[in-house]
Amino acid sequence: PARVCAAQRLSSAAREAPYRRGRAHGIARVSMRSGREPFAKERKPPRRDEEEDYVLHSPRLGLALILLMPVVLLLLDFFFFFGLGPEHLKSLGPAESLVVLLALTIQLMSLLQQATRSVVGGMQWTSRIVFGVKMGAAWTNYLLYTRPTPFIDDPITGRPNCMLRWSEWTVMAFIMAFLIDGTDSLELWKPLRFALFQGVSTFIGACLPMVSTTWLWMLMLSTCVVLFCTVYTRLFDRYQEFQTLKTEVPSDSYHLCKLKLAMHLNMLSGFFWTLLVILWGADGIARVFFSYSPAVDWCFISDCLIDVAAKLYYADILDADSQLFPVRFRLARGQLAASRMEAVWNDATDCIIVSQRLANGKLTTAASPSLSLFVGEDEAVPWVGGLQHGSDPVLAQDSKPPLPLRTDVLTLDELVPCAWWHSKFSCDIAQSEGKETARACEISASVSDDAEGCVIVLRDVTDRNRLFEMEREILSASIERYKDEEANRFTRHEVKNGVLAAISQLDALQMEHGNTSSTFDNILRSMRIGLSQTLETVLSQAMARDVLHGNYKPRTSPCSIIQALGGDADGNCSAKNKRFPMKTTPATGFPMIDVDRRLLTLVYRNAISNACRYGKPNGIVLTEIDLEDGILTIRVINEPGPDHDHLCELSDKMRASEQVFAKGVRLHKEDALHDQNSMSAVSKGDGGWIMKKCMDCMNGSCSIRFEKSHTVFEMCCPAPEPFNDAFADSADLSHNVWAMGVEDSPQQRRILLLIFKRLGIPDERIIIIGGDDEEIKNMVSYARDFFQSIPKDASLLMVVDENLDLGWPSEGTISGSSSVKVLRESLGASEEKRLLALVRSANDSQSDVQSYLERAHGFLNKAPGEPDRTTILRAWVQRFGMTSVTLRRPESDFGP
Repeated sequence: PARVCAAQRLSSAAREAPYRRGRAHGIARVSMRSGREPFAKERKPPRRDEEEDYVLHSPRLGLALILLMPVVLLLLDFFFFFGLGPEHLKSLGPAESLVVLLALTIQLMSLLQQATRSVVGGMQWTSRIVFGVKMGAAWTNYLLYTRPTPFIDDPITGRPNCMLRWSEWTVMAFIMAFLIDGTDSLELWKPLRFALFQGVSTFIGACLPMVSTTWLWMLMLSTCVVLFCTVYTRLFDRYQEFQTLKTEVPSDSYHLCKLKLAMHLNMLSGFFWTLLVILWGADGIARVFFSYSPAVDWCFISDCLIDVAAKLYYADILDADSQLFPVRFRLARGQLAASRMEAVWNDATDCIIVSQRLANGKLTTAASPSLSLFVGEDEAVPWVGGLQHGSDPVLAQDSKPPLPLRTDVLTLDELVPCAWWHSKFSCDIAQSEGKETARACEISASVSDDAEGCVIVLRDVTDRNRLFEMEREILSASIERYKDEEANRFTRHEVKNGVLAAISQLDALQMEHGNTSSTFDNILRSMRIGLSQTLETVLSQAMARDVLHGNYKPRTSPCSIIQALGGDADGNCSAKNKRFPMKTTPATGFPMIDVDRRLLTLVYRNAISNACRYGKPNGIVLTEIDLEDGILTIRVINEPGPDHDHLCELSDKMRASEQVFAKGVRLHKEDALHDQNSMSAVSKGDGGWIMKKCMDCMNGSCSIRFEKSHTVFEMCCPAPEPFNDAFADSADLSHNVWAMGVEDSPQQRRILLLIFKRLGIPDERIIIIGGDDEEIKNMVSYARDFFQSIPKDASLLMVVDENLDLGWPSEGTISGSSSVKVLRESLGASEEKRLLALVRSANDSQSDVQSYLERAHGFLNKAPGEPDRTTILRAWVQRFGMTSVTLRRPESDFGP
């Protein structure tokens, strides 16, 4: 009915948006409640936070207990009345009758009080069972007062036993024990077992007066006592469970409180029942050993009084606590929830707004105090106190607000109606006067089930949006840098190819015309050295990126260190260059070493550049090169320059060597640099740091010393002996080896042919493709056909260019390494074992080389640090072994 009334008050547009959304949530909740079963057979894990989860909540169980009580009680009374015979019927004396009448009167008043008392929801069946227990006790007292009832004298103790009282106790012991143990039980079998123990124990006690054999009487009494003692064992078990549960669940847990109630009731039942047992035992002992036989049955009177007290106190405690406990628990939970909500309302950084519709269509809205963080204190005061706002009617069909955009600036009067229509959006909240910028907010709204209220949460995302803008700017800058790097990389690649083509043309001229004139030969050698240095400069730019990011791995190769550092073409120290002299140890016959020539040259050139810049203008820069025990030491010594005394003072006060190689540190004064005619720019202070990074890549070190007469820069790194040159000169691949090359450049195809010839492979076993687009596109097919055409025991050497450019109109590029990968996957295992595929490229960055090695067997650099012949032989031996090459007499070669 509430939803129907709300729907009549709302306009068609209101029913279209917030009402339907709220009603959908309400239907889902009703469906969940209707699907809940109070007596599910399987609970994994069992729920213990609601009263309906406990065994006494079941209506079927409560009805069964209520019907069981009168049936069993009447059957026992009928048995004792008519089964024992009229000779056992006895009327009560005046004193006993008065006590029974008093007990009956008190029990009837208790029944009347309970019948007129309201019952807490969910506890009706517990109250009805307690009411039935009191009715059974009153029924027994009524029979005892109004008529003669069966009494039997115990043949062992001589104590008169009221059999109707025993029948009442048998039934009530079972029922009350079940109620006690079922207070905190989620399963049926535990309280049922405890109730059976007490019921059977009481029934055996009722049968004792009918047994005359002493040993049987003692056996039955022992059984009765043992079963009765389960009251104490159950109390101990419940206490242990309570102690364990206190450490596992919160102190306000519903099940913990139910367990505490059950333990309290167990203690009360144990007290009253133990009192009855003590009185019964004391009366029996007095009659047996002291011939006690009073005219008034004081034991009967005591039983009546205890029974009345137990029914009034114990039963009422059970009934009242069982009903009031859920109420107290819910109140405590409500207070806890209220305190938590108050903490959220007062202290949360997000602003909570509660808006409700009034009968006139306007809105009454209250906001949490954190609203002042969004609009300022002055603007927030009326909203925190609550106010009415909005036009009449605020949710009319023609006033549906559009979904706000991220850039919209809304006031609170505009924001609240939008939240009724749109569950989630972002906007800026207008600030109060005196504040320049609006706060960016993310709004989430939820409409109630009856569409009469809406909860709105405002979250300040200004800082998050600023961070997002900064990240976007950083990402854009990174993308731009990446594009620039790709463009620079492409440019360097083209420059490298041009320089390599020029070097190959010089090599061709050297082979054809080098012997005609020594002057011409020297010119060619000088031109080749200049082109090689230009190529090294271009390649160093790509290498520097990997070095600075810590991704570079040195690629060592045999080299003449003197020639690499600027000596003559024969690898000797030049005596003509007086400004940059070199001194080597040993002075003559300096051996070849295995180092990363490009990385070492980069550090050396920086050292020479710093010596020229910061040393004496046009001063001498001496280079000392020492090789001892596989350690290469290079010292660059320059004469003192401007501000050298200042550097010497710094060297005395602190560790200047560490400062020089730190990032962004510059020790020279800026004025001293500007005094030099050739220096117009100031260093950023990263040169020493870059040099140290390079030496770290080579597992070396570098240092600098500022002395009075000179400055010494020293670098050391491992320099082992290179690959055995004698073996490389005497080995070839002339026996049972075929060669295939793939190259799109005519000049590079010529170089490939020369490489294969220097390896000793005959011309008839060599095929080089790539002259047209058809050969490049079908490279895998050509290679597979060629491989199948060679003998089954022969091996194939395949060298493929990485970037195979297609001509017009295709205008594309095919990756040679990817084609090699496809070829290897298409070959069988036995065929692939006879193949050595190398990728040849001028791109030698760490990532590129890694991809080449994943697709092919090796990498062949177009700008090698050692002859291509040696690199190929090394890769061949690593794959096929030493026996796969042919040894011959060494010959003198010129070329790569």
